[in-house]
Amino acid sequence: MRAKTTTQITTLFRFAKTVAFLRRLFPGRAFVRLLIVAVLSGEIANAQDLKPGPHGIFALLPSFNNARRVNLARPVWSNPLVRGVRLRTVWRNVQPEESSFDWSYFDEAVVLAARHGKSIGLSVAAGIFTPDWVYRGGAQRFDFTLTGPWRPTRHMTMPEPWDDEFLKKWGATVRAMGRRYDGNASVAYVVIGGLGFSIESFYVKTPEDIAKLQSLGGAARWLEGAKRIVDLYAEAFPATPFLYAMATPIKDDYTATRELVEYGVAKYPGRFGIMHAGLNAAAGLSLYPNHAVQIYSAKAPAGFQMVWSTEANEGAKRVKGTLAQALARGAEFNGQFVEVYEVDCQNPAYAGDLREAGQRLAPGKSQPAQ
Repeated sequence: MRAKTTTQITTLFRFAKTVAFLRRLFPGRAFVRLLIVAVLSGEIANAQDLKPGPHGIFALLPSFNNARRVNLARPVWSNPLVRGVRLRTVWRNVQPEESSFDWSYFDEAVVLAARHGKSIGLSVAAGIFTPDWVYRGGAQRFDFTLTGPWRPTRHMTMPEPWDDEFLKKWGATVRAMGRRYDGNASVAYVVIGGLGFSIESFYVKTPEDIAKLQSLGGAARWLEGAKRIVDLYAEAFPATPFLYAMATPIKDDYTATRELVEYGVAKYPGRFGIMHAGLNAAAGLSLYPNHAVQIYSAKAPAGFQMVWSTEANEGAKRVKGTLAQALARGAEFNGQFVEVYEVDCQNPAYAGDLREAGQRLAPGKSQPAQ
């Protein structure tokens, strides 16, 4: 049986105090009736309280996606302008062999977060970072072409999200992560992995790869696997919000994205959340992920990641304006948090912009859904 977490113990203590208070005020049968009413109305919470989720500015650290580990001894931990820090790693780093886990990277971050009073967000990407032992164990490969305006074209492989053997092995990893971090008060949220070639749910983009996916069942098959992955995170993280990084599994088609959002919000209210990792100064509500954050933020964790840092020419092209303008768009769209690249968080020129955005993104600042 799963050991009680710190959150559960705190809630049980609060429950006991409430029961004792009611018993003193209302002895006998009146106490029993009031206790039943309190439980049914939600005034006395379940033993497993849900964490409030991310709010404010989170510093986005470089992804630990290769053999070179990201050094976590960084000044951003003591930056008063950021409420938390987002950590990213990949499956092959966490579980190089099926029989062994290496959580030391996240463990170090948990210690730093507690020391500096920060919250953290965690993600483990599967996709192209899936370890070879998964395929040796029988998981099906999906060979595809990785392409885009900001990366060289490469031939890659990733699992099929609906494949039973992949889901079995990925599920074991997600559950292990949940056992280790769900009860930790510093871990504010996790981002769902396994839906695409990296942490977002991009899956196929070229005509050839789209045709291959269609031959296997198309968006409906992807959605079948995506829902099962959402269910895995719900099981593994009963106290920690789990967020879907929205993107198109099939290029330019948000149909399955929308269906997965509706599925998660309806089935796991207040627990399933959404984020869009493409916030820029020219962002508009005609793009579904932005609109989804706006309409669901009143009832689910919802926010953004900056599309890129503002550094150099590439940053300027992607951000399409100033950092302040991008952060303002995130707040206007009712975002509860924005992940900002660490280099921008540490830039003194942005201190005022980050402070103002942090105040707008504070708990209780989100506007009603439009």
